[in-house]
Amino acid sequence: MDSKKGILVAIGGGSCSGKTTIADMIYQLLRKKLKVAILPQDNYYKPYKNKSMAQRKAINFDHPDAFDWKLLWSHLDNLLMGKTVAVPMYDYVNYTRKKETIEIGPLNVVILEGLMPWFDERIAKLCKLKIFVEATGEERLIRRIERDWERGRDVASIIKQWREAVSPMYEIFVEKMKQKADLIIPWSERHEVSTNVLDFAIEHLFRKHVDPN
Repeated sequence: MDSKKGILVAIGGGSCSGKTTIADMIYQLLRKKLKVAILPQDNYYKPYKNKSMAQRKAINFDHPDAFDWKLLWSHLDNLLMGKTVAVPMYDYVNYTRKKETIEIGPLNVVILEGLMPWFDERIAKLCKLKIFVEATGEERLIRRIERDWERGRDVASIIKQWREAVSPMYEIFVEKMKQKADLIIPWSERHEVSTNVLDFAIEHLFRKHVDPN
């Protein structure tokens, strides 16, 4: 397996839908046998270093244009070819990239997790398995408030962003990702079905990858 091209598993879904939990489940399934890492799509927000703090706060980070798709595709392509890349880190407090990067690779499996990881057609073509995690808007909002509060945000700004960007962008862009998903996991059923389903899907995927015939 180490000598073969790597595999990209993409996990998409709305903000705070449970994507990170599913990504970690897959990671735990594979980590003992394979070289695997989780790559958050959030790390590939554009840096916007030429903008003021006020301007950065006004950016719609739930719109596809907020992401550096070219860099993300380049890094994924290199990782799948067995190379090492310097992954950018995102500063959620200052709305920009941090100076430091994290070096990852070479890998057998890349788990790309984010709002719309296969929105870019170049990246969609690299994916071997596309998983969409579904949760109700109410549940996602509650988790969003809890998460962003821990990141130093105030509740009023969190709700404002939800109403003006997160919720409408979900309806316009994110939810449509389901149409091209290979597997849809309802968050309410994650404990009952997801482990077995993911185990089967990953096992089948790797058998097909190692022995296409």
